[in-house]
Amino acid sequence: QVIIREMKRLKKRGKGSQTKFITLSMLTEISVFKPHDQTMHKFYENVNPMFKMKSNIEFENQKLSELRDWLLPMLMNGQVTVK
Repeated sequence: QVIIREMKRLKKRGKGSQTKFITLSMLTEISVFKPHDQTMHKFYENVNPMFKMKSNIEFENQKLSELRDWLLPMLMNGQVTVK
């Protein structure tokens, strides 16, 4: 809620005729809550495995796409068949 309120405030103060720009001085006026180090550490412990899993899944998807691109032409011209 605080973030949404601050974003609306910044958009109203934005400079420019067609595209509204936010300046560095506008950003320095924003107060940001910083969680305790213990809270940040717990967050990292919970989120880091998810990012590692996401990275592994993206790598696996890339390899599967490469395998598909290599295998599909051979299937189409009859070099390889599926039993």
